Amino acid sequence: MSGSSTKSGVRPPSLKVKIGAAIAALALLAGVVATVAAPLLGNQAPEVDTSSTTTILSDDQYESRVSSVSTLIDGAGTDRCQLLPAFSTMSALPQPTNAAQTSARIQVTTELILAAAESMGPDEAPSAELFRQTADDLTAEAEENSFDPNWFLLGPTSMTSEFNDKVAGYGESSIEMCQTVTSTTLS
Repeated sequence: MSGSSTKSGVRPPSLKVKIGAAIAALALLAGVVATVAAPLLGNQAPEVDTSSTTTILSDDQYESRVSSVSTLIDGAGTDRCQLLPAFSTMSALPQPTNAAQTSARIQVTTELILAAAESMGPDEAPSAELFRQTADDLTAEAEENSFDPNWFLLGPTSMTSEFNDKVAGYGESSIEMCQTVTSTTLS
């Protein structure tokens, strides 16, 4: 078997694209698109349908999209590499257009932040605690702003520069970890 195939003989499709899209979503989540996403993604597009990111969806359609992210988060458990598709799918969510959609977006965002915290190892305990606190603060801030989509688009203040830095570190370590795991399954 060659070095580019898995034990089943088939290489996972576009793993680097999926990892890049996941990190782009992390960067978007934390507000560090310019410093993290651009160098990691180059010109590659994620393998998700992003055509609807500029489309206005009904509340039911939006909730359906959010539900697909929640399903991925639930399925990943504490497996950091399995969380990557959730980040990728999250990046394809359109911007919320009303309070109901903003509420759904905040809920899934906090789920993803908490899942990332749970995927961290013991040596990352301070980062995990910051992620948990940020999720709590984000929920409180959203409630204080009545889930106004304009507030969300301006960027929640609960996503601090310290959080952004920790998200960037989480993204970098996730890439390293998941590429290492993938390369050990290849051969």
